[in-house]
Amino acid sequence: MIKRIRRLWRNEYLQGSFFLTASSFLLNIVNYFFYFLIARNLGPKGYGEIYALFSYLGVVSIPLAIVSTYIIKQISASKENSLDLAKQIEYYFWDRLKKWWPLLFLTLLLTPFIARITNLSAFVSYFFVPFMLVSVVTVFYDAVFQGLKLFLAFSILNSVTVFVKLFGAVTTIFPFGTLELVILFLILAMVIKLAGEKVILNQYHSTHNLSHYLNRRLTSLFHSQQFLLTSVFIIGTTLYSNIDIIIVKRLFDSNSSGLYSAWSLLSKIMLYAVGPLVSISLIYYSSGNTSQSKKKKVFVISLILAVILSLVGLFFYLTFPKLIILILFGQKFLSILPLVGYAGIYGMLFLLVIYFSNFLLAYNKKIIFSFPLLYGIYGVAVWLLPRSIYTVIIIDIIFSLLILGIYGLAIIKILSSKTNAKR
Repeated sequence: MIKRIRRLWRNEYLQGSFFLTASSFLLNIVNYFFYFLIARNLGPKGYGEIYALFSYLGVVSIPLAIVSTYIIKQISASKENSLDLAKQIEYYFWDRLKKWWPLLFLTLLLTPFIARITNLSAFVSYFFVPFMLVSVVTVFYDAVFQGLKLFLAFSILNSVTVFVKLFGAVTTIFPFGTLELVILFLILAMVIKLAGEKVILNQYHSTHNLSHYLNRRLTSLFHSQQFLLTSVFIIGTTLYSNIDIIIVKRLFDSNSSGLYSAWSLLSKIMLYAVGPLVSISLIYYSSGNTSQSKKKKVFVISLILAVILSLVGLFFYLTFPKLIILILFGQKFLSILPLVGYAGIYGMLFLLVIYFSNFLLAYNKKIIFSFPLLYGIYGVAVWLLPRSIYTVIIIDIIFSLLILGIYGLAIIKILSSKTNAKR
């Protein structure tokens, strides 16, 4: 029995899941207090500003997110010299930043126009570009750490970051605590995380001369069909996670935007509960050292676990909606009480769509191209139908069911294929 436990513990997927699950549990608790304090002390308007900021950052960071996800997939799939590949990519990344820094600096000139375009407050708009620039580097290092399977270090740094973030929310308890101070703490948290990741990765050294084949190898990677598929995947999943928040922020008043943001967080709590499984799934399914039969078995088991947890969450949402709102957000958000059940339904669909997307990307299935294309239907529906929070929520659910149906058919085909079939 002990030998079997040790053998299981040596499995990278299980180790990574343990570290990410443990840290995710801690992070989710701390994040809960962060949003709890923001909602109670800054109200729907302040809460909506924070939530919309993260959504806008997610969308404008799509290009780097594409590269980062591809980095995770390539480093994870590398059977040998994964560290060499990671160091090559890091060297290439900083070399490009040095050449492009004047262009990055020019993005600061866009600051006066951001408030008008995004409907964010003036102060948040002025910090949008610095926030984005720091995010660029942080997201890159996050990808390298996950690709190298440095899950313990990644988990520790995430924990430190989220506590710094929490301190910003704590300040709202006091008279001097404002939305502006919270934003400053968010930037500080990202800078601390970036410094930690850079220091840790510097402890690892490549065994090859990087300059000899750096540009040729990376250029071939970024021009491959896999990179195009990864690009479409990231565009689809990023829009799926953020576009509704952005649309609501643009079309509705600040109070309604904050209320919808609270509903959105309720729906995505289910993803946070099994987030580690989703995060590590792409790494595991892309691994070249794991048999197809094992990948399929892990997918089915993880899917069953995700569905069970989602149904448990839906039960609590339907049974204790008022209690959940009061615990998470406070009295100011009770107007979304009739919508809590919809959050449970959408949350389960949202989780399954993201998990299915990771699985299909690992298998390089072109069905992923349908994801961003369907957003034309989503945009037209939101624009033409009566503008209300309820209408947006119904469109969210129908849109998720459509994607889930398309992806589900593709996954059934994969699971029913022979184990020794080539990917």
